[in-house]
Amino acid sequence: MKKMLVTMMLLLSSSVFAAVAPTLMELNEADSKAMYNTLAKWGTRYVDQERNLIRIDVEDVLCRRGQNNNQEPEGCRLVDINHKVELTRTDSAGMMLARLLETHLGSRCDDGNSQDGYCLTAARLIRCWYPWDPKNPPVLIPVGRRYICWLEPVRVPAAQ
Repeated sequence: MKKMLVTMMLLLSSSVFAAVAPTLMELNEADSKAMYNTLAKWGTRYVDQERNLIRIDVEDVLCRRGQNNNQEPEGCRLVDINHKVELTRTDSAGMMLARLLETHLGSRCDDGNSQDGYCLTAARLIRCWYPWDPKNPPVLIPVGRRYICWLEPVRVPAAQ
């Protein structure tokens, strides 16, 4: 009974969080196909149909702020660290992101304010995208105190 109560509390707290701040991290297994298809649009030249893998350039997924940290960046320049990551179609969206972040950001981010521009705080990321197209806003994904952005939004299921 106690274990069931704890489980129910965890589910309730996660649904409240989802209502407040929906992110791609909350997509479930069934939604991962849509995410895969979105990623495939960016990296079609890397899709390996036979092995059912897709390799995504990091530059397609991460954005960085301007070189001069004291000025508002005019736009968001893509990051290219010359590395790719393989994602299986059957991975959940959360696992895709976790692998991507672990592979490419783990040793490059500190507190979200690194000078090389790989890490972005929420405010810096919003400035990075401003002004964005109201019909096609970026999706912000919190990772600890850091954020990454997708160049195209992926539909996030509404909280029940």
